[in-house]
Amino acid sequence: MLAAQTLLAAPDGDPVAAGLLEGICAGGLTVTLAVTEAGGRWDEAGVTLSAAQARPAWELTGSKTFRADGATADVILVAARTAAGISLFAVPGPAAD
Repeated sequence: MLAAQTLLAAPDGDPVAAGLLEGICAGGLTVTLAVTEAGGRWDEAGVTLSAAQARPAWELTGSKTFRADGATADVILVAARTAAGISLFAVPGPAAD
């Protein structure tokens, strides 16, 4: 439910968010969030995991300490800090520990 609410907050016309929401609504896709880090914080100031563009993809550096359903989710939305601020990245699951 949190992942769906997060995707609904994405800018209108975001094709990734729309596709993920479609999969969730159809019942065939499990999506979860990975926002909590070692300090236990999950607010914007607590995000230290970083992301840098490594053409053509992005490279995430750091770790998250809690992922509800991370071992079974099809997609994990990972909050990471970029030059533009906090962004979400759709990472294929399941997550490795």
